[in-house]
Amino acid sequence: MGRKITNSLRRVAKQLGLIEPGQRDIGSLPLDRWEQLFNALNQTHGRKGRRLSNEGAWIAARALLTGEPLSTTTFLCAHTYIGNKRMGLQGGTMSLTPGELQMFKRAEKLREQCTTAGVNLSWRLVIADWATMLFADEINEEHVTAYWNLMQRECTARGFEAIRWSSFMLEKHSNLYTTARAVVQELLDGPDGDQIIDWEAFRGEMGRDLPKEHCDRKRALAREHVLMRGAEGAVLSQVFGQQIVLSTESRSPRRYDNLVAPREDYNALDFMPYYPHRIDRFVV
Repeated sequence: MGRKITNSLRRVAKQLGLIEPGQRDIGSLPLDRWEQLFNALNQTHGRKGRRLSNEGAWIAARALLTGEPLSTTTFLCAHTYIGNKRMGLQGGTMSLTPGELQMFKRAEKLREQCTTAGVNLSWRLVIADWATMLFADEINEEHVTAYWNLMQRECTARGFEAIRWSSFMLEKHSNLYTTARAVVQELLDGPDGDQIIDWEAFRGEMGRDLPKEHCDRKRALAREHVLMRGAEGAVLSQVFGQQIVLSTESRSPRRYDNLVAPREDYNALDFMPYYPHRIDRFVV
């Protein structure tokens, strides 16, 4: 067993008082089950992404040692592809793509592997429909609702939880969300705020969604995107506790995830297919 694997378990065991500081013998800890759990999470499935970080390993080790469920989250963005393209590409209906099927298979496989290691997996799928607010003129809300209904059915059938971002953040947990947004707002009003907004407006997700000449709108949308993205992690970690985000995205849009939520509580892992909701560009 590698040093990183044992060091992660040792660190959390000390925090929980299961071993003494400086204790070298950790034979009392569930080493075999920890190696199984660590290896199950530490799969990039061929993606050129980061493997399980120290913070992610600490979250997993705490679940193993306390007997609490391992909390994980995956986001799918209901952007313009869902809101105005996909239904037409699928002949006027919404059905699972090969990427989404692969995503569910990975979640189910990970649940099996966690069970073997003696850990219950809690996996939730968040349908991030915030784009219906930012790009209302480009998105058919009926299409987004049809997509939500599809994914909610598929999650329920497999024993997983589905969350609609707008309902969860703006209705069910509006106080938490408003408080978290205020913290992000303070950061954007600070000395580094313009740099964060400009990066998102001209190099990040918003930078790819609008022509270059639409500078003012790009910056306004970028600010709102950062506020939403920075706040959501803080809310999810408060509601569900420490968790690992089994990401479907590249690292670029994840750069705001820890503006408020500490990495020790909310940590991303390259685990799921890239952009599985797209028919044309997902990577298994």
